[in-house]
This record gives sequence, structure tokens and C-alpha cells, in this order.
Amino acid sequence: MKKSAVFKFIDKGKSRDLLLIPGWATSYRIFSLMKLEFNYLLPVSFSPSTFLPGLLKALSEHNIGKISLLGWSMGGFLASEFALNHPELVEELILVSVRKKYRVEEIEGVRNSLVQNKKGYLHKFFGQCLLDKKCRENFKTNYFSQFCDEFDTEHLIDGLEYLARTELKPEMLSKVKKVKFIHGNNDRIAPLSEALAIHNSLDNSELVLLKGAGHLPLLRKDFQDA
Repeated sequence: MKKSAVFKFIDKGKSRDLLLIPGWATSYRIFSLMKLEFNYLLPVSFSPSTFLPGLLKALSEHNIGKISLLGWSMGGFLASEFALNHPELVEELILVSVRKKYRVEEIEGVRNSLVQNKKGYLHKFFGQCLLDKKCRENFKTNYFSQFCDEFDTEHLIDGLEYLARTELKPEMLSKVKKVKFIHGNNDRIAPLSEALAIHNSLDNSELVLLKGAGHLPLLRKDFQDA
């Protein structure tokens, strides 16, 4: 069953609003350590197919005319799709650990592993995402069990199917005023070369490299300074 898109707005008394979009197999809680100078709009629940219409509804309900978007991994694809269809609503686009496209054989391999042993595969996946020992311990203590319990195999496969059919093309971002890529130089999931290729084809983007970071740099102290 597809999850309905439900958003919550956190008014921090700031002048700007930021939508935080999590990646595959994670929720908005992955951003809990971040302290940015924005009010937050957070997707509490969603499936890829319900995300965009749900976001438009949330923007209207909270009277948000323009918003910045930060999308990590799969969230970067969703943020880019929104920017393509509604560039007039986008103040800034921040794409973290994104790539051009996932190969079909990659997706099929993940799907088979999930069906056989969901928790075992997620343990391996997040281990590949987190290269820093302290971040890995933090994730294991505060997030891993929660994410394993929150997402059933059907929901995770729904996300994989979205990734299998989605491609991040430079023209999706060309009408956005400001685009920033943040990428770990040791990302094992999303090769840096793919983000570089998209960045280099745009006139409106910047690229911030995080030395030693993997696919999930959100838990690192240096991320907020990027």
C-alpha cells in the first residue's frame, strides 16, 4: 500500500523555509542533528508517487510561496522532480549524495537481498553508507532499529522501483536560481563522477566535497558547514 504524503511544519522564527527530504530506507528523523537557519517542512510519511502532490498541498496549507529543498540520495531525485515541474516555487536546491541513475541490475540485486533478509541487507547497506566509526555507532544506537521497524519490505521495494525508473538530468535543474551539490569523496553508493558530471553541465551550481565522507554525510559535524 502506498503511504499518503503527510508533512509537518516547524516554525523556528526564521525568515526562510526548508524542506528536508530523506533518502531510501530512512525517515525525516535522519535530519534530527541538523541545526540550520530555516523553518523546517518535514515529510512525516510518503511514498514517491504521493510525494509531489502532497508537497503542493502542504505548501498551500502553510502559505509558503517559495521554499528551499534539501534532498539526500533518493530525496535528491524527488527534489529535482519538484524543481522541474515547479521552478517558480524553488528558492534553492541542495542535493546531497545524488547520482544520475541507478542501474537495473543494482536495483534487482537489492530487491532480492531484501526479500531474503530485510534486516540483514539494511545492516550491510548502512554500513556501506557510513565510513566514520563515530557516525556508524551513532546510527546504530539512534536510528537503525527504528528504520527497520518503520519500513516493511513492500514499502522499501516501492522506493526501489522509483529509483529504477528515475534519472537525474541537468535540464531538470536549469531553471532553478541556485543549486548546490554536497558529496562525500568516498561515496560507495553514488559515485562522485556522476554528481560531478551534472554539476559541470550547469551554470547555476556549486559543488562542496566532504573529505572522507561516504553516502550518508548528514551525521558528520562538518556537514552543517558545507
